[in-house]
Amino acid sequence: RFNPRARHTIRAADLVLATNSETAARSRALGARQVELCLDTAVLSEAIALEERETPGRSAPTVLWVGRNLPLKGVALALHAFAQVHRSVPSAQLVMLGGGLDDAATTAQIEALGLFGAVHRLGQVPLPVVIDRYDTSSVMLFSSLRESFGAQVLEAMSRGLPVVALDIHGVGDFMPAIAGVKVPLQQGEGLADALGEGVVQLLTEPALWQEASRAARAAAGQHTWDRRGQDLA
Repeated sequence: RFNPRARHTIRAADLVLATNSETAARSRALGARQVELCLDTAVLSEAIALEERETPGRSAPTVLWVGRNLPLKGVALALHAFAQVHRSVPSAQLVMLGGGLDDAATTAQIEALGLFGAVHRLGQVPLPVVIDRYDTSSVMLFSSLRESFGAQVLEAMSRGLPVVALDIHGVGDFMPAIAGVKVPLQQGEGLADALGEGVVQLLTEPALWQEASRAARAAAGQHTWDRRGQDLA
C-alpha cells in the first residue's frame, strides 16, 4: 500500500488474479476493479498417482514436512505439533526435507521437546527423492504461517498423501477440507496441539485416511498445468 507503482498497476488493471483470498482482499482495498482467485502453481498431469494408495501401516507411521528453515514456514510450530503426535503415537517419526534445518536453534528445540531420535532432518534433496517421500509417508504436515499457497501441498495431494495444515492463505482457498485436516488459526499453544491432533486422527483412523487420500488426488487433478492453460486461454 506504500508503493505508488503497485497502487497504480492494480487500479489500471482490467483483471487481477490473486492466489488467495487475503491477496484478493488487499487488491480490492487498493482499488482493483475485478479480482478473481487463480492458483499460481500446478502439477504435471503425469505426476498424479494413477492408482489408489493403500492405507499406510500403523506400526511406524511417518509424518513428512517439506520446506526451508524460514520463520514464515513455522518450523517450531511443526516440532511442537509433532511432539503432540509423538505423545499419542510413540512410534511416529518426523522426516523433514529442506535446507537450513540443521541449525543449533532447531536442534535445541528437538532436544527440549524430547524428540531426539524421532526427528530426521535430511536436508535439501532432489525432487525425485521428495516424490518418493510423498509416496512412502503417512501424512504431510504443512505448518507455514505465511504463504501464497505452498507447492508442496499440491505435490503431496497429487500422490494421494493427506495433508494437515492451517486453514489460512491459499490452503484455505484451494485445499478441500476432506483432503486432510485444516486447522483454524488461533493464538497460544492450542494451535500446535490442534495440528498434532489432526495428524493423530489421520494416523489412527484408516477409513478417514483413505477418504482423504482419494479426495487429495481428485483435487490435485483439478490443478494440472494443462487445465491451467485451458482456464487462462
